[in-house]
Amino acid sequence: MEFINKKLDAIIKKRRQEIEDTPLNEHLPHDILTSMIIKNTLRDVDYIEAGKVTRAMTDTEIRVNLFDGLLGVNKTANMFSFIIYYISHDYYSLSYCEAIVKEVARILPAMRSFSRYTNKSDKIAGYQWPAGITFIIDIKAIHNKDDYWEEPNRFNPDRWMVENFEPKKNSFILCLVED
Repeated sequence: MEFINKKLDAIIKKRRQEIEDTPLNEHLPHDILTSMIIKNTLRDVDYIEAGKVTRAMTDTEIRVNLFDGLLGVNKTANMFSFIIYYISHDYYSLSYCEAIVKEVARILPAMRSFSRYTNKSDKIAGYQWPAGITFIIDIKAIHNKDDYWEEPNRFNPDRWMVENFEPKKNSFILCLVED
């Protein structure tokens, strides 16, 4: 174990030095080690100064993450990662897989709700609304409405497999959220 820790520490130290020696205007390699080293530093394109909450990773934290990744300590997470990897390559040819993804998104949307603001008067859902109204769209409520879905609280990917099935207009909102 000591040998592995020393090797990983040497690799991390060497990469840190390579990063320090690279001018800020030059691109860095896109790999997991570089990403861990530059996360929450001025080199990170998503860097936002927020105090100790978003500090850079220590060499020990990086080593532990690399070790987990290399040796597959978390086997269940690794297995799901590979399942997702292989499914993503054939996703569009796997219609039942697509049905499962849509049904999960319907039952457990990534966002429960979102808002929309009207900057001008408009007719929406049969009502005339003045400008300056903020609407809260409750995705979870829409996805569980009996008027739109048969047995809305039941997980049923087969509903998406019915030939020519299309959800009722505005009854399915697929939200993709970036972390």
